[in-house]
Amino acid sequence: LFHWANFGSRYRRVIALKGVNVDSIDGIDLSDAGFRPLTASTEIAEALAKTGRSDEGLTVLDGFESQSPELGAFTPEFLRVRGELMLLQPPPINMRQSEDLFRQALDVAHRRGALSLELRAATSLARLLSNQGRRSEATSCLRPIYDCFTEGFDTVDLITAKRLLDDLSGLG
Repeated sequence: LFHWANFGSRYRRVIALKGVNVDSIDGIDLSDAGFRPLTASTEIAEALAKTGRSDEGLTVLDGFESQSPELGAFTPEFLRVRGELMLLQPPPINMRQSEDLFRQALDVAHRRGALSLELRAATSLARLLSNQGRRSEATSCLRPIYDCFTEGFDTVDLITAKRLLDDLSGLG
C-alpha cells in the first residue's frame, strides 16, 4: 500500500491546489521514487501558475522530465502545459516557444488518436493565435477538432472550446 499512499498524497495536494491552497505544495519531493504520475505533475504546475508561481510550475515539469524522459501517452499534455506556463514568463520570446509547444502537442495527440488531448492543445493554440489577431487561423485550428466530438459537451474542455469558438465568430 505504500506505493498507492504516495499517489494519494500527491493527488490530495493537487486537489488542495485546485482550491488555491498554495501552501499544500510545500514539502512535495519530485525526487521521491514513488512520484511518477505525470498527470499530477501537470496539475500541480497549472495550479502553481494560477497562483502566480509559474516559475515553480516550470520547475515541477523540469523535475518530472529529468526523472522520466519518456512521457508516454501524456506527452501532448506535458507539452501543452509547458507552453501555457511559458506564456506567463516575460516576453517576447515565449510566444513563439509556446506556439511551437502547442503545435507539437497537437501533432503528437493527433498521431496517437488522443482526441481529448488534441482538443486541449488546439484550444491553447487557438487562444494564443486569437490573442495575436490571427482569428481565422485560430478558428481553422480548433473548429475541426471540436466538430469531431459527438458527446460530452458538458465537460470543461468542450465548454471552453465552444466559448472560444463563439468569441472567434463574434457570438461571445
